[in-house]
Amino acid sequence: MKNKDILHDRYDFTEDDKAIIDISLESLNDLFNSFDKKTTLYKRELDQDFEDYLLASVKELDGHDFVVKLEIENNNDKTSEELIRRAIKNHFRFLYWKERKKVSKLIIKFILLLLLGIALMAFYYENSKYIKNFDSIPMYSKIIFEGIDIAGWVAFWEAFSCLIFDFIPIKNNRMLYEKISKSGIQIGNLYN
Repeated sequence: MKNKDILHDRYDFTEDDKAIIDISLESLNDLFNSFDKKTTLYKRELDQDFEDYLLASVKELDGHDFVVKLEIENNNDKTSEELIRRAIKNHFRFLYWKERKKVSKLIIKFILLLLLGIALMAFYYENSKYIKNFDSIPMYSKIIFEGIDIAGWVAFWEAFSCLIFDFIPIKNNRMLYEKISKSGIQIGNLYN
């Protein structure tokens, strides 16, 4: 069975083959965090359940184009529709910005660990040539000297593992947030 067939069994599609992520809400308040009631509508933080559901749906679509269709049961205020669109886009643009900040911190961490590894390894190899008879030095000196070698390798490992293993999830999150912030959002009343 093809991915497209599976998606068509699970989602409705627009005429231009965009998946419709259909979300029904009882009221406009279900869309936003309950602690954020006094803030201007388009600056409010989205409800975590709404955000999680939307992210899970977009991940499930695996790169397929989509639109978000919100059906709000008690929404008689048509003027707020554009503000709702703006609030959703602002929220995911903010999450995208937070992921960009994580990338900056990750690069700094990589550079610092790499420099630490280079410094420790340089110290170890520079001083290893002065120790002619390793067996004649005291045990605590051996432990410290070998510890410096191990610490250098660990710093190298940490530098490259943070770059390899931490960067990919950040990159994937940024792509999701950007895609949602640029998606089409349709808003309707559930009973109209």
